Amino acid sequence: MTSLDGQDWQLRGCLGDEWRWHVGPDKAWDAPHWLPACVPGSVLDDLVRAGEVPSPYHERDSLLAEWVPERAWIYRRRFVADAPALRFEGVDYACTVFVDGDELASHEGLFAPFDVDVSKYADGAEHLLAVVVHAAPVSEPQVGHTSKVQVHKPRMNYGWDFCPRVVHQGIWRSVELVDGSDDPRPAAPRSVDFSGHRLTVDGEPLQIKGWNWCPLDPLYGVPRPDKLRRLLRLAKRANVNLLRVWGGGLLETPEFYEVCDELGILVWQEFSQSSSGIESVPSTDPAFVARLRDEARSIVSRLRNHHALAIWCGGNELDADDSHPAIAALREVVRELDPGRGWVATSPSGGPAGDVHGPWEHQGLRDHYALYDSATAVLYSEFGVEGMANRAGLEQLIDEPNRWPADRGNPVYEHLGAWWNNAPLVQRCFGGRIGDVETLRRASQWLQYDGLRYAVEATLRRGAGTIPWQFNESFPNAWCTAAVDWWGEPKPAYWGVARAYRDGNPSAQFATCAWGGEHAVRVTIHGDAGARFVNLDGAVVAEGRGELSAPTDELGEVFVLDLDGRNRYVMTTADTLAPLLNLPHAQLELRDGKLTNAGDVAALGVVLQGDVDDNVLDLLPGESVEVGDATGGEGWNAAV
Repeated sequence: MTSLDGQDWQLRGCLGDEWRWHVGPDKAWDAPHWLPACVPGSVLDDLVRAGEVPSPYHERDSLLAEWVPERAWIYRRRFVADAPALRFEGVDYACTVFVDGDELASHEGLFAPFDVDVSKYADGAEHLLAVVVHAAPVSEPQVGHTSKVQVHKPRMNYGWDFCPRVVHQGIWRSVELVDGSDDPRPAAPRSVDFSGHRLTVDGEPLQIKGWNWCPLDPLYGVPRPDKLRRLLRLAKRANVNLLRVWGGGLLETPEFYEVCDELGILVWQEFSQSSSGIESVPSTDPAFVARLRDEARSIVSRLRNHHALAIWCGGNELDADDSHPAIAALREVVRELDPGRGWVATSPSGGPAGDVHGPWEHQGLRDHYALYDSATAVLYSEFGVEGMANRAGLEQLIDEPNRWPADRGNPVYEHLGAWWNNAPLVQRCFGGRIGDVETLRRASQWLQYDGLRYAVEATLRRGAGTIPWQFNESFPNAWCTAAVDWWGEPKPAYWGVARAYRDGNPSAQFATCAWGGEHAVRVTIHGDAGARFVNLDGAVVAEGRGELSAPTDELGEVFVLDLDGRNRYVMTTADTLAPLLNLPHAQLELRDGKLTNAGDVAALGVVLQGDVDDNVLDLLPGESVEVGDATGGEGWNAAV
């Protein structure tokens, strides 16, 4: 096997059929208008590196690249045919292959590898390989009609709530010279039962503690092995046992599965089909169904050997079941080639007591808690809370003059996650007193952290499974539901869910975190833990187990519900969380891997920088905690 991967490729764009004039050896290698290219890779990435278009990861600059997928792009390189076949592991989406100007093959579909016979060129001489990646196929953005989709290709790239339109093209997987066809990969020994939306693996029941996984990037052809490993290690660190690979994105790569195998993370893999804002019924076109079936045979055969794989799913939020031709075709292939895995036609399914999606937004300082405490679903496979970007990411993404106001009226924020821009709710929750981007960022992230943590805890204590939306961010946004940003840095919400997923983690049930208008604060403790209400000066107002209450007039304007130091909640006796904006200053010290509250006021919501195992800390006066390799941190009323 000889790899043709690397930087020995060139790229050129063409309108219409002009590409036919540039695929032969009569065009000199140093002819003008050819750009350097990488394989595997993405057309748009090559253009950015060549300076032909600006990076799409800045403000609204992705709009300047929307013309790219309207063209055909020729990849070419010189090679010696030292084996009889060229194997393309993946070309996105349709392509035609030439050697020395001779047309040898055409192919459609990014998930199915294909071989091209080049034995007639195995003469020891150098030849010219040209691959025409045709203009990207028509598909539907998020607000559209699923029945119009005739291609098995990620919908996210055509415009989604967390990704602007960045349609992918390119030779996105490896190219190799090979001697023969792939050997079939046997299915890894697995016995998975997913009946009733409860998961049993090899006879052992497993409460799902998951996250939803999205593509690493809209330019998914660009290899990012370090980022992939970092994100999956973050998932493992967060006590995750399953990742749901969302159907609006990719059939994930072998590299993804290899790391999940290594880390012991199970995978729920959806085929690349998703709902739409207008109508969500998959196409019944026979050619589309046949293509799905053929690609499924290749996909299942190539992934079934991975021990991590647990569940196959027909797609995301489809208005279809196993009787629909497209879903039936996929199910038939899975049952034939990988019968030991679980299968579900689509997610959600089963009604309010089955598998449920949504909401994806914070519901307010009372309704949020009531919603999750009254839920009945056996599995929440999508639900979330939105929040702003991390400070470092926001500063790279948006130039300073455009960072305020940070609401949908700002065209930059409208482009970068408008669906998840809940600035008005954040203002209401903090008494309308936020007047700058940094305070808004901190407040929105606090609501995301506290809201998502509570939703997960409430679901787990009912014995149900949880798969919050969403773990990673495919495209850098100003506002998003992601827990880890595009740069691979966790937001506070990541740490809240990681804490909720700890074995034996105690939690509290309560009506609100802002108790204004109530005569008493009442909470119910779940788990083996004592509880106490503690004011900012460290004074204990009440303590007990099981049920705990205290008159609001005995509590400070801001106080902490402490569960044996293993879980803490910050609350107010006001109508909102506005008191968090003007807390007395706390004195923190960071020395030799230990963070100490050296003052007489509790330090709240301390977010640490650096490589740490826990974060978003509330330290009472005199407390210390080991923080590993933390390099600094700041909270509502303290910094170090």
